[in-house]
Amino acid sequence: MTVLEIVTLKITDATITEWEKALAVGEVEQVIKNYCNIDEVPEALNYTWANMAVDLVKYNYESNNSGGEVVADAADVSSLKIGDTQIQLGGGSGSRAKVLNSHRPNLDQIVMNYQSQLNKFRRMVW
Repeated sequence: MTVLEIVTLKITDATITEWEKALAVGEVEQVIKNYCNIDEVPEALNYTWANMAVDLVKYNYESNNSGGEVVADAADVSSLKIGDTQIQLGGGSGSRAKVLNSHRPNLDQIVMNYQSQLNKFRRMVW
């Protein structure tokens, strides 16, 4: 069973297209390859890969179909000052900055959620 077939079985929402699923599978594949420093994702990671792709598809669907609600994200905060301490996160403000960013920070969070499973296949590069 291919990763795309697993993703299709796990996502029952008919409004999510096959292209969106395939895009998520491909994007997660590249992230796994980069994180693990490997050229090909091993078959033992197929279900982990599929679960990561499902998480990405669901996140993208929710963020695109939030019904006009403004969802706060850490990338939206440009400055936070408490006493002597000042923290700056993000940098872009407004919806234009969000539209121009092709990289979604949630993909990094998804990788970290599966870090323990991916570390078993990770190779160190010098």
